[in-house]
Amino acid sequence: MQILAENPEGKFAVVTGSDKQRLVDSYGFSTFSGEPVHRSHVFGWLPEEMVHNIESVVRWRKDDAS
Repeated sequence: MQILAENPEGKFAVVTGSDKQRLVDSYGFSTFSGEPVHRSHVFGWLPEEMVHNIESVVRWRKDDAS
């Protein structure tokens, strides 16, 4: 699961490729480009109490690495 943003209410915008159908059914997540759930990652907002053990990773683009 990747966290993309946090809104002022403390909800997190996330994208994931696992547990997709539950997130669509329970939290209103969507697929990309109208693809079926089994063929796409899903994205949506999760309440802060659902997000745990956050690990920050910096990924440098090849041209930006020094």
